[in-house]
Amino acid sequence: MWSNISEYFEKYPAQEKVAQKMMEVGISVRNGSPYCGDIKITLSAMAEACGTDRRIVTSTMNTIESSKFLTGIFSNVLPVCSYKKVAPFMKWGVLEIVPEDVNRPGIISSVTGVLAKEGINIRQVIADDPDIASQPKTFIVTESQIPGKLLGKIKDLPGVGAVVIY
Repeated sequence: MWSNISEYFEKYPAQEKVAQKMMEVGISVRNGSPYCGDIKITLSAMAEACGTDRRIVTSTMNTIESSKFLTGIFSNVLPVCSYKKVAPFMKWGVLEIVPEDVNRPGIISSVTGVLAKEGINIRQVIADDPDIASQPKTFIVTESQIPGKLLGKIKDLPGVGAVVIY
């Protein structure tokens, strides 16, 4: 997906960096303004988060709104609530999976199968977009702690490169 988006920013690397950050955190553009869900974000806040200035953020939004394709994407992007940092306070478990190959199908399915066999209920699954994240990971938040004995079982699953239990 990112390759389709990035071609619009080939001549504007600073704008591409802003657009990539917007996709990463789910910032949309509507009527010339950035939004996190239905909350309007200031240009200064966007610029600071992207390590640039407001003019670059404004130019990025202008580029987005000048393209029907980009407008279709960036007007519909949504932020996602992640429980991975909340989990310890709720006494939930977090499993971080690093795939050997992000294009291999079935990795999440096999991991969730191991959890299901142990009777561990899953609260949330969030996977990084491999086109945006330099080392994409999948985070599985469970309603109970994950026993250490599962670490080896999960690590040995096809396609799993590394596993961390929080």
